Amino acid sequence: MKAAEPRRGLLGFLALALTVRAVVAWQLHDHPLLQPVGQLDSGAYVALARQVAGGDFLLRAAAKVLQVLLGTAAVGLLYIAARPWFGRKAALAAAGLLALTGPVVFHEAIFLQAALDPFLMALGLCAVSRA
Repeated sequence: MKAAEPRRGLLGFLALALTVRAVVAWQLHDHPLLQPVGQLDSGAYVALARQVAGGDFLLRAAAKVLQVLLGTAAVGLLYIAARPWFGRKAALAAAGLLALTGPVVFHEAIFLQAALDPFLMALGLCAVSRA
């Protein structure tokens, strides 16, 4: 009977994984970036950016401010994530490198999906480090 217990646990995790993936696939079925429209992702980004740019100035400014704030938060989160593992000096070095990396700063200045990547990665690293 003991050999069946790990198998049952694995089947439970597989069922959970299947359920989660099915729910996500169902929720994203009509997402504009996931529709086969015969163009690259950049074409979809340009169309969405034109929709935002067609709006008022306040909306565009708020989006850029939010990107900059999230980029700044990424620097702090990276420091928080690195300090317990590598110490204060290394954490400061990592945060400094992230703060001054040209492509990261560039992406935060324009409307690109990639502008969120440093924040999301730093948030994930911080969560793993804290766990």
